[in-house]
Amino acid sequence: MSIFGTGSLFLFWMTGEQRKKIGVLWAVNEQRENRSIFGNKRKFLGVCEMVFNTKQLEYLKKCWHITNRELQVAKLVCEGFDNKQIGKKLGISYNTVRAHLGNIFRKVGIKGKAGLILRFIEVIQKAGI
Repeated sequence: MSIFGTGSLFLFWMTGEQRKKIGVLWAVNEQRENRSIFGNKRKFLGVCEMVFNTKQLEYLKKCWHITNRELQVAKLVCEGFDNKQIGKKLGISYNTVRAHLGNIFRKVGIKGKAGLILRFIEVIQKAGI
């Protein structure tokens, strides 16, 4: 059993930097245990909002030559939206969202949304942004 299943009350007492680390550890733990980190949107959304800001997303865009639209899709993925919700929010079809995600995954060298977020976290931490 994971410590992350015990609730989030303890996160209230931590600093922002400590919450980031716990959030990243939670996401990594869920990925390792082959559980979807998108299933608990409240926890996941909090992790993503703490981790990525505009400056960081722009840095990630430059790292992999991600287009503006791909960046919009990636940002919404990081906010916990599913493909259908992303399409609705951006006014594009579900298949177009999938195409953008496929391009992002290919450019970043990963296979899924969780991997994308974890790679983003890794690169941002290495860059010290």
